Amino acid sequence: KHHVDQELQSDSCAARVLSRVFPEQKQLAASVAAFLKDLPNATAETITPPPQTYVEKLAATATGIVNDPISRHPTTQQRYDNLRQIQSDIIGKPPAKRP
Repeated sequence: KHHVDQELQSDSCAARVLSRVFPEQKQLAASVAAFLKDLPNATAETITPPPQTYVEKLAATATGIVNDPISRHPTTQQRYDNLRQIQSDIIGKPPAKRP
């Protein structure tokens, strides 16, 4: 089972490995920028009201079985924010907001 923090840590480790390949800050920042560019667009999270009836509760349970593994992965926005923070640490500037 994966958890959000593990995957965000793997992005951070990838940047650390890249820092050995690209010892110059500009090259490293450019490689992290390539990661950022390739992330899919963030999707808006939908809020579902809690189930009220027995049938709705059964349906929510079935949906949970399918969706719970997905919820253990970071969202695109979480990955973007993490990589932007890494990039800002590299170049010494505060991270910019996502366009």
